[in-house]
Amino acid sequence: MVKKEYLVLIAALVWTAAGANILRLGIAACLIVKWEWWMIVSAIAVFVLFGGMFWRIVVKHTRRIYGYDGARRHCFLKFFDVKAYILMICMMAMGILLRTMGWIPDRCTAMFYTGLGSALTCAGIAFAVIFIRDLLQRKRMKPMDPTLFEKYIAILTEQLRPAMGCTEPISVAYAAATARELLGEMPQEAVIAVSGNILKNVKSVVVPHTDGMRGIDAAVCAGIAAGIAEKQLEVISSVTAEQIEQIKQLRRTLPVRVELADTPHIFDVCITLRSANHIASVRIVDFHTNIVRKELDGKALYEKEIGPCGTEKRTDRSCLSVEQIYRFAKEVPLEKIKPVLSLQVEYNMAIAEEGLRNPYGANIGKVLLKRANGDIRLKARAYAAAGSDARMNGCEMPVVIVSGSGNQGLTASVPVIVYARELGKSEEEMYRALALSDLITIHQKTGIGTLSAYCGAVSAGVGAGAGIAFLYGGGPEEIAHTVVNAVAIVSGMICDGAKASCAAKISQSVDAGILGYEMFQEDNQFYGGDGIVTKGVENTIRNISRLAREGMQETDREIIEIMTACC
Repeated sequence: MVKKEYLVLIAALVWTAAGANILRLGIAACLIVKWEWWMIVSAIAVFVLFGGMFWRIVVKHTRRIYGYDGARRHCFLKFFDVKAYILMICMMAMGILLRTMGWIPDRCTAMFYTGLGSALTCAGIAFAVIFIRDLLQRKRMKPMDPTLFEKYIAILTEQLRPAMGCTEPISVAYAAATARELLGEMPQEAVIAVSGNILKNVKSVVVPHTDGMRGIDAAVCAGIAAGIAEKQLEVISSVTAEQIEQIKQLRRTLPVRVELADTPHIFDVCITLRSANHIASVRIVDFHTNIVRKELDGKALYEKEIGPCGTEKRTDRSCLSVEQIYRFAKEVPLEKIKPVLSLQVEYNMAIAEEGLRNPYGANIGKVLLKRANGDIRLKARAYAAAGSDARMNGCEMPVVIVSGSGNQGLTASVPVIVYARELGKSEEEMYRALALSDLITIHQKTGIGTLSAYCGAVSAGVGAGAGIAFLYGGGPEEIAHTVVNAVAIVSGMICDGAKASCAAKISQSVDAGILGYEMFQEDNQFYGGDGIVTKGVENTIRNISRLAREGMQETDREIIEIMTACC
């Protein structure tokens, strides 16, 4: 049993030995025949023909070998697959038979075996070069810059946060609870101005702890009647039965006027509460807990600068790249990431299991799991979808979000956890794969922004595919190809708000992520020039950012117009 890297070395030795032996037979035949020009041309033609064929085989088997689980040892015979062994046995048997029976003239033996043996030997040398290059690259690789470690840890800590319910209505409830605390008494009127994407994402989703109520007015009333502002994205996580009745009563009696904000910000919530004695206002911009202004009776109690449209004043994410994310996942001390990731495992698997136990929404998870029959791929899709089934339809359990989204948090984590458990991976291997999946998701979303017409589950499904590739021992090349392949498959999926069908989109995104890795395993890929794919994973990610942030602005407006017309 050997590490997968040494399978390449074994392939080099076997191919070189086989090539040298055939070349020896060819040279022996050369010494007893008189060479003519056409024989030299034929020998060169044989070398070129088989050399091209053998080079493709070298590439195919190298990718297959490096696609093996790097954490385990493998049988030394796995440098070939079954088809290659059958082909090798047939070729050897045919050669031995033809030579033994004397059916091949010495001239043919000389020119054919010389060309074939040279091609085989070159293929063996190619395997050796690949092995040596990989060995030298690993030896030359310097430890990751400690400042990058700290930045990546900070990004994970900022992004992976617990939240109760869909984050957009929860952000509305948070603003309402904060305004209610400023007001100091129950309001008589509420006016809330929101950007189109907030309107889109709150319209159809159930607000937790409201007994099934949906919409912006439900979120406002929940925040006013039962919200605890200091809990931020868990603002309505501790609602009593009595408070649920108060929320219902408030919704019946409190005038709540919802307006479409005239704002350049994709994420914008501004709520104003009026009572008999005071007027309180709170504004949130760019991300879910980013309060930029608190005002009471026209006087600003708190105010901070709003950055350029769509920016977030948090840890600089320009340091993110697929290669560095891989190195971080491999090298970071486990104790640095375990606290935040262990909560992600606990919360997100719990709501996924709840979604499979009880009926929620369209029950996408249950539909998939019923057909899984032990298929790990379908199981991973089912569990991720089930978490969204529950979350979009009123389940009162928290999730750990990624990039401001619970659905993205579920998509980036649950499939990786399912694969890790099914493959018998250690806790450490699972956490490292999760860190990679989360950071790949965040990396893609950085250029897109918190909200867009581009479905965020796509980015998270791509992240999950990369995390699964990591679990199978994939390196930077495998992960980069997984990302490019996956985004090419599902990059056109739109976001038309938070609702039951998000679970189905999650399932498809996870499937695309896994397919992206499986394509690479089988030596298939999308190339630069195939649609929005361009050479280099970072360039392709930039194309996706441009598509989502700039190209889909009009799409976003049309979606919002269609949805508001359907109210």
